[in-house]
Amino acid sequence: MGSTTGEKDGDRVEYPTFEETWEFSDLVLVTKQRKFHVHKAVISMWSSTLKCKILDLDNSLELEIEDGESLPSDDVLQLLQTIYPPNKPINEDNCEKLVKLANRFSIFELLRRCEDFLIKNKTPTL
Repeated sequence: MGSTTGEKDGDRVEYPTFEETWEFSDLVLVTKQRKFHVHKAVISMWSSTLKCKILDLDNSLELEIEDGESLPSDDVLQLLQTIYPPNKPINEDNCEKLVKLANRFSIFELLRRCEDFLIKNKTPTL
């Protein structure tokens, strides 16, 4: 499986790219730009919306996730890298994108984590 390098808590970390089948992946999330190899169990634990779509699949191994509204593949990758270990940190660059996707896919734990990030990093205004 491919990976990208980043930092987490000052350490160098490899984040999955989801480009190919890996470690028992059993589902492909499909956008117009890219396919992401994921795990039904992991996605279902995080997202009630995607869990319902997975349950309706009829033995298909692919799930189209755009529903008419285009999703930037980089945003979907950020989402997956945040919910899969080693859990890419939420930061100023990805928080807004993650909130939008978390709302869209009913990922309530991620919304809570984004809210915690925003509260902890709130810049006082005058």
